[in-house]
Amino acid sequence: MKRNSWFNLSVVLIIALILGSGVLPTNHGQAQGLASPRVTDPLEISQAQALPLGDLLTNEFTYQGRLTDAAGAPVAGPCDFRFSLYQSSAGNDPVGNVQSVSNVTLDEGYFSVGLDFGVAVFTGGGRYMKVEVDCGAGAYTALSPRVKLTATPYALHAVSTGALHGNPVSDNLPFPDDVLTWDGNSWQPLPPENGAAYQNVIVVAKDGGQFDTIQAALDSITDENYDNRYLVWVAPGRYVEHVTMKPFVDIEGAGEWTTTIMTMGSMTETVGTVIGADAAALRSLTVLNTGGTIYAVAIVNNGTSPDLLHITAAAMGGSIKNIGVLNRDHASPLMTYVTASASGSDSTHNVGIENHLAFPTLNQVNAAATGGYISAGIYNAAGAYPKLNAVTSTGSSAQVTFGIHNVDAGAEIRESTVHADTGVIQSGIYNEWDDIPGVYIVTVEQSQIDLGDKTQPTIYIDENFVVNVGASRLGGGPMDIAPGGWVRCYGCYDEFFQNAGGIGVCP
Repeated sequence: MKRNSWFNLSVVLIIALILGSGVLPTNHGQAQGLASPRVTDPLEISQAQALPLGDLLTNEFTYQGRLTDAAGAPVAGPCDFRFSLYQSSAGNDPVGNVQSVSNVTLDEGYFSVGLDFGVAVFTGGGRYMKVEVDCGAGAYTALSPRVKLTATPYALHAVSTGALHGNPVSDNLPFPDDVLTWDGNSWQPLPPENGAAYQNVIVVAKDGGQFDTIQAALDSITDENYDNRYLVWVAPGRYVEHVTMKPFVDIEGAGEWTTTIMTMGSMTETVGTVIGADAAALRSLTVLNTGGTIYAVAIVNNGTSPDLLHITAAAMGGSIKNIGVLNRDHASPLMTYVTASASGSDSTHNVGIENHLAFPTLNQVNAAATGGYISAGIYNAAGAYPKLNAVTSTGSSAQVTFGIHNVDAGAEIRESTVHADTGVIQSGIYNEWDDIPGVYIVTVEQSQIDLGDKTQPTIYIDENFVVNVGASRLGGGPMDIAPGGWVRCYGCYDEFFQNAGGIGVCP
């Protein structure tokens, strides 16, 4: 008699992959059955993150699930489990070693096991895990279907040399201060002098430099290209001018608030104090726009994708709108250690960072907006899809305040803090469908969302939005879900670290 009809394995959540970056929640695969997954308590997650790096580095990931009988009753156990990987959902194409775990204790059917298939099996192709169980019958029963592994185990591949952009990475061990450099055949750790270097350096200074304005230095460059890069170094001082960057020319100041570029506002939001360029970087300085007209925008990337590193961008005094950094028309800049702010008590709209059909990556970024009618730390619109890592986004001191405001746009938000307060209308993440057809996905993981008014919705979900929230602290009122909106929470808890109300339940 076939016994695989006797067991049901609930939807399974691969809770964590223990790597140097900590505990990473992932999407779930599904095996036979309909019950909800068991999610690790948030306190366990925070404690795991507090472990020293040396304790975290391992190839093991945790697999959890629930075993029930055909009537839906939890299996008492103990049980023996056997796990094996395949390249397809049904084919005879195994990879790697079989993992056996004996005498596993079950708690109301719930179980948790550690699996280590090593790094060699995760090479980029699809992987499906076959689960077999023996709860005293003396023979294993295979559960169906196989569980499709989600993206997180592939992070195992990142701790091996693997490949970068499809090209091999050398096995050579790096020395201190080496940089990863492409030598034409593979990526090699080499001393900085063997890496990409500036062929030309131009100094801008108020006194004693080659030029006394940044734009004059840029305009003097006519032979820049990939093999002939320029650095424009800007000495301490305040430079009152508009700057339009050039490809293959980096601009570096003497430090934030030590080197400052500043102008007044304009009649259009696409004109900023600094306008970005592809294949260029802006580093170690402050960019100000003091307004005085309709729009005040500090940095504008119109379809361009510069690197912004250690930048302070602030806009204020525009009567309609103030924007710290504006990314639009497929711009995808890399923003790291950037502080972007917008303020104006009489402004209609203040936004720290606005992404309009743009796809930037934000790492260690602080975005803040204050004052006016509407203030949002980050505003995403028209199909934008930014990736936020360790970002703080705050809207405050306005009639309407949003930590993050998505209009016909999605976002990935990880290890971030989102805050809104002092508004008549408040929401940590406000997802609004306007008129662009589509389904917009917002993912929130290991983050914290807080509101000044705890009665207002922590997250608002309009129709055509799909919101997934995992292992996050939700410090506001219940979520507000419009007809046609969809949300799912895993391992969420409130500001008092109380469980949000159940597995898969949002507050």
